[in-house]
Amino acid sequence: MPARLELRFEGLREDPPIRDQYDLLLRIEARLVVEADGVVILDEPHFAIVELASQLSQWVSRGAATDFNYESMDAEEVILWFRNSAGAWDVGSDWNTTAVQGGLERADLIYAASEYLRAVPVQVQQQLRRDVSLLIKPSSGHTSR
Repeated sequence: MPARLELRFEGLREDPPIRDQYDLLLRIEARLVVEADGVVILDEPHFAIVELASQLSQWVSRGAATDFNYESMDAEEVILWFRNSAGAWDVGSDWNTTAVQGGLERADLIYAASEYLRAVPVQVQQQLRRDVSLLIKPSSGHTSR
């Protein structure tokens, strides 16, 4: 059975120069597609995938029990959100208000976030030779050092 929520990225690239951790957060980009139950919520060709991972990791490490709002330093709107609505979760984006998907379970969100959080530092290291692991908290809530 396919995942009910998927956050996938492709075409990883840097937007130089990268001088510090803020550049790592904002200047490592990829095409990001967020899909829920087969509906594309978000499809952005130039997306700061590390910044999203950083915020998602904080949400997961706090228990993933409250609403999640991804707000970039580069945008005014809430780019991606998960909202609890009477025990079920809605997923949407202020950038695409027609594609809200509801009825997801918390486990669907945690699974999708965890898969994304595993993939981002590995792919960034393999493809760009950049270590972004310190910007992304471990989803288990403890550090490995």
